[in-house]
Amino acid sequence: MRGFVLAAAAALAACQSAPKSAAPRPAAIVQVPVPTYVPVPEKLTARCAWERDVPPSKSIKAARERAACLEQYEANDDATRAIQGQPVPVE
Repeated sequence: MRGFVLAAAAALAACQSAPKSAAPRPAAIVQVPVPTYVPVPEKLTARCAWERDVPPSKSIKAARERAACLEQYEANDDATRAIQGQPVPVE
């Protein structure tokens, strides 16, 4: 029994403690670009309505309404293009 204890003590005495590792370097700061989008005002996404199924007697009126809607959509498209790429307003 004494021999076992002495052998175990000798084996443990021969072990070295683990070498101390150097302190880890701090993590590098990485900047990640975050896309931000300009909010589109509600008035630029408003829909236009006109009579779609009309008798031939009202077709000229319906064509004028469609033309007015087309002009509205083109104006909204131009306004949207004007704000595209602008910085986001800070609230």
